[in-house]
Amino acid sequence: MSNIRNRKHADGRIKNGQKRDEDGIQNDGFRWSLFFKMAIFIIVVLLPSCILAFILLIDSPIEAEISKYRTPEPPQLTGPLATNDVLSSHCERLFEGELKGPESIAIKSGYLYTGTADGKILQLNLEQKTIDTIATLGKPPCGKQIDEERSGRPLGVRFDVNGNLIVLDAYFGMYKINVTSRDVHQLFPCSWKIKGQELNLLNGLDIASDGVIYFTDSSRFSRKDFILDDLEGKPHGSFAFVFFSFITSGRLLKYDPSKNKTEVICRGLYFANGVQLSEDNSYVLVSETPKAKIQKCYISGPKRGQLETFAENLPGMPDDIRPSGSGGYWVAMGSCRDADRFNIIHRLQQYPWIRNQLAKTQKTFIKFALPRCGLVIEVDKEGKVIRSLHDRYGETVSYVSTIEEYHGYLYTGSFVTSFIGKVKISK
Repeated sequence: MSNIRNRKHADGRIKNGQKRDEDGIQNDGFRWSLFFKMAIFIIVVLLPSCILAFILLIDSPIEAEISKYRTPEPPQLTGPLATNDVLSSHCERLFEGELKGPESIAIKSGYLYTGTADGKILQLNLEQKTIDTIATLGKPPCGKQIDEERSGRPLGVRFDVNGNLIVLDAYFGMYKINVTSRDVHQLFPCSWKIKGQELNLLNGLDIASDGVIYFTDSSRFSRKDFILDDLEGKPHGSFAFVFFSFITSGRLLKYDPSKNKTEVICRGLYFANGVQLSEDNSYVLVSETPKAKIQKCYISGPKRGQLETFAENLPGMPDDIRPSGSGGYWVAMGSCRDADRFNIIHRLQQYPWIRNQLAKTQKTFIKFALPRCGLVIEVDKEGKVIRSLHDRYGETVSYVSTIEEYHGYLYTGSFVTSFIGKVKISK
């Protein structure tokens, strides 16, 4: 009998232990379920809410306004604007991976010259495919946007009448470089005040037959903040926030080396960018990037200082302008305006509050919102589009900031990519 009682007690203890184990497992499962629910709540609800509250509470670096100028709906890609594969399938990549961000280019005697994201001025031998550094304007560390104010960022490059390379650095000013001796001479710094206003973002330039240099001061922001200019939406623009401000803060100026004097020619431009003198030097073409427009600014005669529209509602955001062999002009498009693709710049023109909030976020988010594509157009002397070269989705060439026609080929550069494009021009 005692054995039977002992077995019953043992069985009871086993059952009680099993029940406690089952209860423990259920409790552990409940705790893990509660933990996962809390984690999901924190990640999905609480954390985004805190981030949003923080963004809303901090001050915006801009004071956005409803744009006084509204870019029209993008043009239809028909006729001379019809899409093709000229850039996507027929463009050769030169020096790929050997340079970064060739923003602007100038070609002379078989050599291509450009400024890059690491503050260097490079000489590229187009025949032998070699690269040589002829000048470094800043100090290391170089290569990242955070380093730009120290390393410099060369943008516009052109040759003057004496064969010197004139370089505009967004942070340091204007330089003259002898490409043979490699002597570097600063013509003036960005700290110069013109009409009481410092030079914030030197960008594009061209040089007249008399040696006078015409150049743009794009924004009231520095290059690393240029997107802010476009977000804000009122006069004088920057490279990181240029695409959301819709500000008429850009200026066209001229510098006379013989007098060491600078003066403003035209003001009130929306992120004044690329520059190209007319053949007779009577006017200057200036890209207004966020407006998808090119202005004609008269520099001589009774209309001196006046602006006229040269080309508008372009299929992209114009950057550099260069002469074409047909007597017209090539225009590089830094980004595209495609009716079939969402473009955040175009859609937010009338929503200043949203632009104010976006200006507080990381600039990389804004940059990635721009449609990736490659586009170059040719216009005649009247500003009418006569030809276009496409890489609609930027598979081979994208974000074209500069072009140069040389010996039957068109060479392209970009402020972000790591190569020089080369494509044969059909007659």
